[in-house]
Amino acid sequence: MELQEFVAQSCEVVDELSRAIENREIGLKEAEERILQFVNHISDLMVQEVLEGVKEPFTENRIKVDATYVVPITRFDREEYIHSRVKKLDRGASGSLSTTLRYLYFTAGPTKLPADRFKASVQHLDKAELILAKWLKTRTNGNLRKFYGKEALRAARSATSLEGFMNLVVWML
Repeated sequence: MELQEFVAQSCEVVDELSRAIENREIGLKEAEERILQFVNHISDLMVQEVLEGVKEPFTENRIKVDATYVVPITRFDREEYIHSRVKKLDRGASGSLSTTLRYLYFTAGPTKLPADRFKASVQHLDKAELILAKWLKTRTNGNLRKFYGKEALRAARSATSLEGFMNLVVWML
């Protein structure tokens, strides 16, 4: 039904409800509820027409993120990626960085990040990894552990798929 047809139909609704109230078939409260249902339906149609008239209606809901803060999906569960990152470092730094990267990227990786290893790896992390590690560390080791724990880490690791990303959003809320 077109929007104009609903506006014309509103006169019929008013007449019908007035008669029903006069005949004591319904009360004022029920009439008000029917009017609200009718108005909400018209409102939904108007929103739908607006969305149909806009080329890309969801632009305002998009988030543009600088690539500096995006973790590429190609890093997940890839032993060769970790090896390429740690091979240039001395033994102490490479062990710490390896632990941190496994914590971030491996499905079956560590579920806690020891503070000393994290601290030693900070200078070797890129911005996105540092943000992610701090965010997760608070939830797996820190004061938010009792609310999130290992599940937050599992959700973040599985966020490489759309379904996993939705799980991560749920855990963030």
